[in-house]
Amino acid sequence: MIPKYNFRHIPVIFFIMAIVLGIHLLLLHVFHITPASIIYISYATHFVMASALTLFLVSLSHKHKHLTGFLFLGGSLLKFAVFFIFFYPYFLEDGKTTKMETLYFMIPYLTGLILETYFVVRMLNHYNPPPGPKV
Repeated sequence: MIPKYNFRHIPVIFFIMAIVLGIHLLLLHVFHITPASIIYISYATHFVMASALTLFLVSLSHKHKHLTGFLFLGGSLLKFAVFFIFFYPYFLEDGKTTKMETLYFMIPYLTGLILETYFVVRMLNHYNPPPGPKV
C-alpha cells in the first residue's frame, strides 16, 4: 500500500504545470500565434507521467533506494517512447517538425523533468536509513 503522504507532490506538479501552461498560452497570444490543440494534450500527458513517475519512485524508494536512479532514467525513457509513439506522428503530418511543435513537447517535458528531479532529490536527501551494525 502507498502511504498517504506520497500523494502530496501531485497538487504541486499540477499547479506549476498549470502556471507554465498559462505563461505558454499568454506568450503565444502576445505573438499572435494560435496554439494547436496538441498543446493541451501534451501538458496533460506530461502531468500524468510526471505525477505517476514521482509517485512510483517515492513508493519504491523505501525498499529499493539503490534502484532509484535507474528507475528515474527508465521513466525518462518511457516519456520519450510516449513522445515517439503518440506525438511525433502528429508533428510529422505536414512532413516537417516546426520549432513551435518542438516547444509544444519540450516545455511541458522539461517542466515535468525539473519537478520530478526536485521531488526525488528531496526524497533521497530526507531518507533516514534504519540503524544497523556499525562497522
